[in-house]
Amino acid sequence: RYGCPPPKTWQLRDGGVNHSYTPNVRPAVSLEVSTAGGTIRTYGIEFYERRTLAPKDLEMVWSLIRTVQPGGDTASVRQFVRSHIETDVHQILQAKSIVVGPYRLWAGKVIQQIVHIQREPLGRRRPASR
Repeated sequence: RYGCPPPKTWQLRDGGVNHSYTPNVRPAVSLEVSTAGGTIRTYGIEFYERRTLAPKDLEMVWSLIRTVQPGGDTASVRQFVRSHIETDVHQILQAKSIVVGPYRLWAGKVIQQIVHIQREPLGRRRPASR
């Protein structure tokens, strides 16, 4: 839908591989996907050169959530992202998070607006941190 050149990839210290995509949109956006053993571990989207996110930016977030977890872009998840995506944090995993199916989603601003999604280990699902 957004068109992406082939990703840049690199090995991670833990043996995984990061895949960084740069969709053909302006201002710039990056989509990060971390894999290990052929399985996707995390997804992330980062928005550059924006004071605040526009509706078209949020549509990219909703599209990513729907891709990761069909039907996951519920009204409560959308409200959560809108409420937290502009909140300054030092690291994205310090941001507020919410459970979306078998995933945990963080939203915050580490210089740029970021949404980070990762699968929760079975039996270790925590409630949302609001």
